[in-house]
Amino acid sequence: MSLMTLDEIHTCIDELFRAYNDHEIDGVLAHFTEDVLWEPDESFPLIGRTAAAALLRSQFRAFPDLRFPEEDVVIYTSPDGKAASKWHMIATMTGRLFPPGYAPTGRTADCTGMCAYEFRDGLICRHTVVYDVMNFSQKLGLLQAMPA
Repeated sequence: MSLMTLDEIHTCIDELFRAYNDHEIDGVLAHFTEDVLWEPDESFPLIGRTAAAALLRSQFRAFPDLRFPEEDVVIYTSPDGKAASKWHMIATMTGRLFPPGYAPTGRTADCTGMCAYEFRDGLICRHTVVYDVMNFSQKLGLLQAMPA
């Protein structure tokens, strides 16, 4: 197993965000190993492309305009074959989010987050996503803001 070059890592992640913005599930999954560990939330890690595809279908159904503006994505690469990205996401909830089964609110929300990536054989084998889920949910109207 050889390490990817920094340029190869950067290209992979850049293409991943492009596919995500185009809502091309197969294009997104093409950048992941078959047994990828996808951690969209520390409470429920997903294993494999099939589970990741189900998550993507749910996200794109609930948020048909979900996007990561290109100018707001910063990719960090490291010589040890790992990488991270900082991003800004914008989405309007016009469809049901399942799981957990939230009805659409019609609200638009945004958030900033980060992803960490580990690679194997030129593909992402671990994808960890970190963002303020509570704040994003409050902006969507799914949760009430906590009193100050």
